[in-house]
Amino acid sequence: MNILLLGGTGYLASQLIPLLDSLESVEQCVCTQRAITSSNVKGLLSDKISFIQADYENIERCMQRIHFDWIINTVGSYSRGTLFCDSSLESNLMFPIKILNYAALHEVPNYMTIGTALPDDFDVYSFSKALFAECGMFFASKCKINFYNLKLQMFYGPHEPRERFLPMCIEKLYHNEPLLLTAGTQKRDIIYIKDICGVIIHILTMEKYTQNGYLQIPVGTGCESSLREIVEYLKAMMGSESELYFGAVPMRPNEPDCIADTTMLNKLGYNIQYEWKAGLRELIDIEYG
Repeated sequence: MNILLLGGTGYLASQLIPLLDSLESVEQCVCTQRAITSSNVKGLLSDKISFIQADYENIERCMQRIHFDWIINTVGSYSRGTLFCDSSLESNLMFPIKILNYAALHEVPNYMTIGTALPDDFDVYSFSKALFAECGMFFASKCKINFYNLKLQMFYGPHEPRERFLPMCIEKLYHNEPLLLTAGTQKRDIIYIKDICGVIIHILTMEKYTQNGYLQIPVGTGCESSLREIVEYLKAMMGSESELYFGAVPMRPNEPDCIADTTMLNKLGYNIQYEWKAGLRELIDIEYG
């Protein structure tokens, strides 16, 4: 199969690409990146894996030359506040819609997008992801495209960007620095990056389930834990002397609890490999062991 991977230098894509490279059924995987000269992709290149600049004309020329079986959209922009900024509007909505339109024109049968399990109206990121999923539903009904919307729970893994919540906590715990936190009562279903990639590979290669149209797939472990429980577990596991100041940071308005319904994952035949404590232990072993 031939795959067009959007957002090829993002964290999720960087973990997924080696798995695609090792998959016998993948003939070639073309990955997009914003600027060819600014990102180091040498460690990801192979006979199967290549990169092109993520501009519309370049992508369409590539689609004219190669018949893709799948487009996988991992692009995402997290903007703060309640207003769309140019990057969030372009990354989460306009760019993937344009490529979805190309997919219909060039008869690409399958389009997978990485969405979020956060409520649709929670913030700009979740709202724009939900809008794109609506577009995918429309194209699936009108253009005979199989559209897979993966609604991801909070995920984590080795070498994740340090500004994200769990890597930030782990770094401070490792250095015995104090942590200013919310009350931590919000429930989360955290899922290891290896399981995220496992779900994607499973969908690409499954034979028993035939998809026609739009399919929404919640992706998580189905197990809930409070953020307080997760941080306290990390502290104990790492033997950290950090002080944890729960309640020092105000909770966001309407902070949701997010736990995946794994019914669809089970129907597709995927079994989660890592419960959250095992995943965190492996992460700590890899980064600090």
